[in-house]
Amino acid sequence: MLGKNHQLNRPTGILLFKEETTEFSIEHYTLKLNDLESVPAIHLKPNKPKDKQPVVIFLHSHGGNFLDGKSEVLKGAEYLVSPSFAKTLTGMGYDVWSIDSWGFEDRRGIAESELFKEFLLQGMTLWGMRIFDVISLIDYLFTRNDVDVKRIATIGMSMGGMLSWWVAALDKRIKVCVDIAGQVNLELLAQQHLLDKHGFYLYMPNFLKSSSTIEIQKMIFPRARLSLSGIHDPLCPYRGAKKLDQKLKKLYLDQGYENNYQYLIGSGGHQETFEFRATWIKFLKKNL
Repeated sequence: MLGKNHQLNRPTGILLFKEETTEFSIEHYTLKLNDLESVPAIHLKPNKPKDKQPVVIFLHSHGGNFLDGKSEVLKGAEYLVSPSFAKTLTGMGYDVWSIDSWGFEDRRGIAESELFKEFLLQGMTLWGMRIFDVISLIDYLFTRNDVDVKRIATIGMSMGGMLSWWVAALDKRIKVCVDIAGQVNLELLAQQHLLDKHGFYLYMPNFLKSSSTIEIQKMIFPRARLSLSGIHDPLCPYRGAKKLDQKLKKLYLDQGYENNYQYLIGSGGHQETFEFRATWIKFLKKNL
């Protein structure tokens, strides 16, 4: 469904250069995460790190802005509140890693539509390859001696939010998952002819024949998950998100893990709000 596996025996990384700010350091890496191309990455470290740090993997959004990928964690975006995720997360004492997804920032040069078609012809999917690189990043983190591998979280907005819950579903090494404006119910999109609300990168052959959105998301259980959606978000219609919430809430409640799952429907549209920011900060502090 997602495509071929391009797993390496041992992902590796090379530190290119380092920058210092008054609050955190920025390490620029090139990583070998797949057998097709190198992956640019940044590693943010609090100025007073401990020996082994909990890690938050920041997954950037799409927004049609291919100039910014991993740099979104530093620069923000018009639909994200301030301060940056970099400042907020390192201020909480977390290490942060972020990579460029296929086609973004330092991985530009081939149009997203071209990538989608190229992968499809070779038995792969663009969505599968984007997920694969994040899982391979986790493999790489396990090779480092500065990572508390029992405390790894994913967080992202929009495409990054969808990556956050997909990766958490497929990789049990993720302890905490936070998705912002990424709670997309594929079945409802298909039923209401809303599939064009998202780029073709998200879609995979035979998905609705072999699985479902809720079945993928149930794979995160019983680990901690926070999902944040705007009531007027056209890309994550409330009706579909609410259906997912009802089923997930029942699952966590019935099995005695109700404190591990939280869904918040807030004001606004496809955006992070200050209410969302305060909520995910509290959730990470409690669970990571």
